[in-house]
Amino acid sequence: MENILIPILINFMRKENIDMSISEDNPSEFWLDDKMGSITVRFKVDNPKHEILYDVYSPEFSVHLKEETLKDAEHLEFLAEENRRWKIAEIIEDIWLILDQIRLWARQNNYNLMEKQLI
Repeated sequence: MENILIPILINFMRKENIDMSISEDNPSEFWLDDKMGSITVRFKVDNPKHEILYDVYSPEFSVHLKEETLKDAEHLEFLAEENRRWKIAEIIEDIWLILDQIRLWARQNNYNLMEKQLI
């Protein structure tokens, strides 16, 4: 059984010019990775429970990026300036757009989108 979210995300990322890769572990788990290896997002879809779990993680900084962090533009700019990684704020904005797209899909299909430490 194919994960229904993957084609939706591929189309969305193409339309929004978001340059991230998608890899699938199995039909219920997949990953998003930016090209620089700065941010990775793991998703786990539990169809019987109608849940989508996700975890945003930066291997570069060894930190889980929670929703509050993703929304905090000032903090993200500081992180980018501190580490001279200007693209990180842009990558996180793209991830936020992707999460919004998944959130819309989840709402329309009676799924819950929940943040959980998966990495």
